Amino acid sequence: MTEQPTTALDIRFPAKMLGALFNKPYPTFRVFYGGRSASKSWSIIRFLIIQAAQTKLRILCCREFLSAVDESVHQTITEQINNLQLSHIFKVEKGVIRCTETGSEFLFAGIRNNIDAIRSMESINITFIVRIV
Repeated sequence: MTEQPTTALDIRFPAKMLGALFNKPYPTFRVFYGGRSASKSWSIIRFLIIQAAQTKLRILCCREFLSAVDESVHQTITEQINNLQLSHIFKVEKGVIRCTETGSEFLFAGIRNNIDAIRSMESINITFIVRIV
C-alpha cells in the first residue's frame, strides 16, 4: 500500500481574521461581527474545513430557523471545500458533510425549533452559529 503524498495548500485569510482564528489556546467562545463583505463566514468556514481535515471533529452548524438544509451554510461549506480543492477527502450529502480521512462531520440544525434535539447531540466539538440580520 502506497501512501498519498501530502500537498501543502495555499489558503489565504484576511489579516484581521488570522489571529482570531489561529491563535492558541483557542478560547471557549469566539464572536465575530461586522457588516457584509467582511470575509467572516468564508474565513470561519475555511478554518473549520482545515480543522476537520486534520482531526476528527463533529461540527454543528446552526442558525435560528432552519427548515431545510439548503437554507444553511451547507452550500457555502461545499463551495469552499471545492475552492480549496479538498473534494477528494470530503463526501457531501444532503444533511451532513463528512471528511473521509478523519471521520469529521459537519451537521446542520435550526436552533429555534430543535433545541431539545440539539441538547441531546453527543460529541459536538464545535458549534458554528450563523446569525443573519
